[in-house]
Amino acid sequence: MKNTIMTLLTLLLILPAAFADKEDSPDGETEIKQAEPKLTKLSLEGKLSRIEKKGKNGKTYTYYYLEMEDGKKVRLTKSSIPKPKKDKNGKAAKKLNLDEFAGVMVTLKGQGFTRELKNKRKQTYLKVIESIKKS
Repeated sequence: MKNTIMTLLTLLLILPAAFADKEDSPDGETEIKQAEPKLTKLSLEGKLSRIEKKGKNGKTYTYYYLEMEDGKKVRLTKSSIPKPKKDKNGKAAKKLNLDEFAGVMVTLKGQGFTRELKNKRKQTYLKVIESIKKS
């Protein structure tokens, strides 16, 4: 008898939560996912800078920015760096090292998008680096 009552009480607690709408969530907000914009080809020219910042956990993080002449900055992420391809002999090619280009004027071609932020400022995001050359 006790098992039957405990089972019924458990079901009474679980079932309403299973059928609850998103509006009934504790925070009262529903999640809105933004679609990733389509990538467009970008050709950027500027000075590549390297910035090191110390994180809360004590680690040092390295960030790379492309500073253009008009004062805008585009952040280069590690995920935008292409993976080295294999040559005809099957050996891996040399990996792109952004430290070689730090402090130098470069011409960069790649794919990315521009998004308007809340403060009406436009920010450019670079997702894929196709080529980088010293200018």
